[in-house]
This record gives sequence, C-alpha cells and structure tokens, in this order.
Amino acid sequence: MDKKHHYFLLSNDIAAENADTKSMAIKGREKFQKQGFNTFILTRNYNPSLHQNMDNYHLNDEQVINMYDYIQSTTHVNKEPNYLRFSSLFDKHKYKINGIDNNHSMIEYHGKNVAKVNFMPLTYGEMGIVSYYDNFNHITSRDFYDYRGFKSKTEYLHMDGKVGHELYYNLDGQVVLEINHMNIDGTVYPTMYQLTKFNGTRHRFRTENEMFAFIMDDICDNYKGSVVMNDCKELNEAVDLVKNTNLKFKY
Repeated sequence: MDKKHHYFLLSNDIAAENADTKSMAIKGREKFQKQGFNTFILTRNYNPSLHQNMDNYHLNDEQVINMYDYIQSTTHVNKEPNYLRFSSLFDKHKYKINGIDNNHSMIEYHGKNVAKVNFMPLTYGEMGIVSYYDNFNHITSRDFYDYRGFKSKTEYLHMDGKVGHELYYNLDGQVVLEINHMNIDGTVYPTMYQLTKFNGTRHRFRTENEMFAFIMDDICDNYKGSVVMNDCKELNEAVDLVKNTNLKFKY
C-alpha cells in the first residue's frame, strides 16, 4: 500500500448507533490512519442526521464525504440550530404553534392544523421535518432540515401518501438534484435521478448507484492516486462503474 494514495472506504451511511458499535468503515479508517494513510469514509445515503451521528463517533468533515453533501455543496457547514420558536418559517402573528410533546408541534391557522413539525432527534425544538396538510388533512409535502440547521430537501406526495417527486437544495435554496418516482406494477420506485447543474451541466441517472459512481469519479479526480475499498454488497454496482481510480477493491 502506498502512503501517497488517498483511500476511500465506502459505506451506505453512518447510522445512529451506540458509539461503541462502530461500522467496518469507521474501524478501517482508524486503522489506516494510524499507519499514516490518507483515509476517508465515503457514504452514499441521504441522511439529514448524518453530522449528528458523526459527532457520536468523533468524526469531522475532513474525514467523511457524503454523496448528497457533495452534490449540495454542504460538505463543510457549521451547525446553526434552527429552533421552531425562533424560525421565520411561520409568521407568529398569523400562525399558532401548539406544542404537543417533546417530539413535535402542530401549526394552526384560523383554528385549522396546516402543518406538523417533527423535531430533530436528540435536540430540543430544532426543526427536523415539516409536513404540510391540505384542506382534507392529507399531507401534500414534507420539508427536511439538516441537523446543521438548513432546509435540505422537499418531498411532494401522491394522494396515497407515497413520494412522487424530491427536490434537493444547496445553501442558497437552489435545486441541485431532482428525483422522480413512478408506479411500476403497483409499487412506487425512484426512476430518475437528475443533477440539475453539476459543474454547469445536467446529468441523468437511472439508479442511485449510477449517480454514486459518477460522484465518486468526480471526487477521485480531485484526489489523485485514489483507491476505493468496499465491503457493502449494496454498493458493488457503483464500484464496478467507477473509472477514475487507481485501484478498487470489493469484499
């Protein structure tokens, strides 16, 4: 192994587990780093609590790269708590906040519930998911807030409550990724992933792994002498598609 290389250990996610229960990627990074190798954890899944979970394992932004963070240009963002009580999302002169419990509050307008705010796990009143209701009390859309305090994504729902369309934002609120869902044989699946203006160009993918491979190629271009290492079978397809790496390993 060459210490001039950059080693990327792949993982689906960094889950909210007990800090004593470390994933193979976390353990691997620690071992590689102790031997003097430049090592990063590269995760695929969208997780608005990712950086909260990273804190549990004492990981920082220099050690972990997430695909959605990379797409949204939010890999290095300081946390600024977004408390519902102090948020400008709802005009307090028009809307009433009804605290239900430590997990969520309802937003009322003229005596009618128009939204539900679920708080970020393990926080006190920080916005996590805001669900919006129509006149028939059906949820029509949901806004997801990142643990660090910004709105990260919006889901638009079908009448049956299943996701139809997703929008992902950068810090300026511009859409940088769209995901379309379609009903196939009675089951709704994501069928198109579209980067709206990645490096000035629009890109479309059929699967999340195809997009992950594309992002890994872009990352490897920025870290010369890249080595990709994977022990998650769900990510093998993405590893097979990666081109801009010196070496790649699957276990």
